[in-house]
Amino acid sequence: MVSGKQKLLQRSCLAKSPRGPLALLYNFGCFLSMNTKISIFTEQNQKCIIEGGKSGQEIVKVQKEDIEMLDKKVVELLNQQVNKEFYSAYLYLDFSNYYYDEGLDGFGNWYRIQVQEERDHAMLMLQYLQNNGEKVVLEAIDKPSVEITDAKSVLEAGLKHEQYVTELIHTIYEAAHSVKDFRTMQFLDWFVKEQGEEENNAETLVKKFELFGDDPKSLYMLDNELGARVYSAPSLVL
Repeated sequence: MVSGKQKLLQRSCLAKSPRGPLALLYNFGCFLSMNTKISIFTEQNQKCIIEGGKSGQEIVKVQKEDIEMLDKKVVELLNQQVNKEFYSAYLYLDFSNYYYDEGLDGFGNWYRIQVQEERDHAMLMLQYLQNNGEKVVLEAIDKPSVEITDAKSVLEAGLKHEQYVTELIHTIYEAAHSVKDFRTMQFLDWFVKEQGEEENNAETLVKKFELFGDDPKSLYMLDNELGARVYSAPSLVL
């Protein structure tokens, strides 16, 4: 039960307290004991230190300070990965265009779906940074630099690129682990598993082309198989 003296203090605090989301924290502090301090973390990634007055009756002190949710190196690597994932989408779009030009629409469809997946990966990275109060920095996307000589070389380049992306994800994971950033490690667990699947799919395509690519009828059937692929949204939800 609030006493008359406490009500008087509350009115005094309300008259002098700041407006906005910290007002309630400020007023709450008016009921702190002498020289007592408490820390409260807000949704705006701020730490608020509320301090009781020396007499227990004077206006409290509210100190705000921004909190770094993620390690700077981890943030830098995640920002770079956003760019790398968009580059992957750009690269696979180039692969898709090649196959459509060659009349292999099924292969073209397979890589067009892959473009959507890489875009999703970039957006998940971006959303994770924003969810943790970090600034997203978008850099220029490089022009695809893979030299395409024939249909098989595209598949081999795709496998090599997925292996490269796996190394990038592992680098971020190692950086997060070194600073005990368990939140980012948990986030990246999905990508580690995803990359295992991506490498396996890319390797399977290479093997199938080696088996059937030289036979027109078999290549036609393989192209139809790849043409049946449809887009599926990522299972990771932030």
